[in-house]
Amino acid sequence: MTQYSYRRTANLQGPKFTSVEISEMKIVEHGIAAVVTCRGTFEGPQFSGTLKFMRVWLKKGDRWQIIAGSISN
Repeated sequence: MTQYSYRRTANLQGPKFTSVEISEMKIVEHGIAAVVTCRGTFEGPQFSGTLKFMRVWLKKGDRWQIIAGSISN
């Protein structure tokens, strides 16, 4: 799991924003699993603000898939 692959996948899902800034990203790999935590600041017509994210990823073959996650203020 790399920061590039996380950001690329995250940009494909959810509401559309005019500005997205990801900070404090931490990736901890555990074999075929990885835990990603970060803070995101968003600007857009549907929502503006800063949120904390946690995602659990599982590697299946050569692809990473989100299997769990949480978002908080």
